[in-house]
Amino acid sequence: MILIAIEGTDGSGKNTVATYIKEAYSAEGKTVELMIHPSERKVGVLMKRCLQGEQLMYLLSVVFFVLDVLVSIYKTKKTKAETVIFVRYTLSAAYLPKRFIKIGYNFLSHLFPEPDHKIFVDVSPEIAVKRIRQRNDAWEMFETEEKLASVRSRMISIASGWETIDNNGTLENTKQQLLKIVYSWQE
Repeated sequence: MILIAIEGTDGSGKNTVATYIKEAYSAEGKTVELMIHPSERKVGVLMKRCLQGEQLMYLLSVVFFVLDVLVSIYKTKKTKAETVIFVRYTLSAAYLPKRFIKIGYNFLSHLFPEPDHKIFVDVSPEIAVKRIRQRNDAWEMFETEEKLASVRSRMISIASGWETIDNNGTLENTKQQLLKIVYSWQE
């Protein structure tokens, strides 16, 4: 089984990139399963609700995030898919308070299986906020330009070994960058 992790800030286009990868692998006749976090499972729903609250709720969201990913990891052991794509994984530690980011990243990196491939979807905070507003979802505590800029900077600081896609341009440009990366994995 091939495990792929897709990370980025809110509004970066992680789900779009994951869908493109799924389409590319499916076109080759491979079976692919997407594990998107927060999921629609109870812990994922609770995580999302917590992110719409204040500080104490944020701490609970961290617990629900880890539980949500662990449930997905458990489910991968039962899947027949050849490729599993996780949307949100270890770089999400960048949402922790600054002093806990590296500790959190190291903890998650040891807790979760090491992905075969890791992609960081990068986007400017301005574009991310614009995309978030277009979704019409309930507001979450990290969805301001200032907070997204901080999280983005933190993600970049711990993204050593992650391939980066610049998702500030067109969907076609993003797809071209992604296909180049995906094809390089097959060499």
